Amino acid sequence: MRSSSKNYYTLVVRENDQWNVQFGDFNKEVVNDEMDATYGEYKKKDLKVICTAESQEQIDTEVRNLNLAIENDKEAYRDELREELKEARNAYSQYSSKIGKLGKKLPMNCYKAIRTHLRFDRFDQLLAEANDGINRLKL
Repeated sequence: MRSSSKNYYTLVVRENDQWNVQFGDFNKEVVNDEMDATYGEYKKKDLKVICTAESQEQIDTEVRNLNLAIENDKEAYRDELREELKEARNAYSQYSSKIGKLGKKLPMNCYKAIRTHLRFDRFDQLLAEANDGINRLKL
């Protein structure tokens, strides 16, 4: 029986944004050979060798941590999109305010035409739809 303190190498593969165990061995060269043989099926970025003790619990923990990192990256990207949307909303509000001030100087029919064309009244709905789209975004 092997000692639990010996390093165990595991080839993990990312499919559908999920890391899964593909192959494992105590010999790193054997695992690297398996990874080399797998290059044709997967992109290099979707293959990784992790090193743990031989316990399945430790391997599962490492794989779970890799999968959590994927989810954290996705959420960080969604946060970036939300921030860009917030900046767009602020810019739109400033623009809307300027149009409102200009409207006081224009004949009413001209202001109504501008307001209809720019659809100020629909922006909040569009903002809500954009936020919903960000939340449902499949990355």
